[in-house]
Amino acid sequence: MRALKALVVIMGVLIVVGFSVIATTIVNRMSDSLRAKTYTTTIPGVADVLEMSASGDRVVLRSATPNGARLTVVDTATGRLVGTIDLPRAP
Repeated sequence: MRALKALVVIMGVLIVVGFSVIATTIVNRMSDSLRAKTYTTTIPGVADVLEMSASGDRVVLRSATPNGARLTVVDTATGRLVGTIDLPRAP
């Protein structure tokens, strides 16, 4: 009878430990998927980034170029360059 009680207690502890491991694993995997992703995008011909603004899933960079300025649109979800708009200096 004592052996049966010890076996039940040990198995109960193992169940609690097992559920704890499963819960910890689920929480860790969910937090990994929610972490911010970092992308690096190289923009050719840009000397200096002057200003940056974000709207939704797009970031617009205003940068200095030798001929004036450039607006560059980057997709924040993928880090892909969406497009550029060159703004020449006024004559």
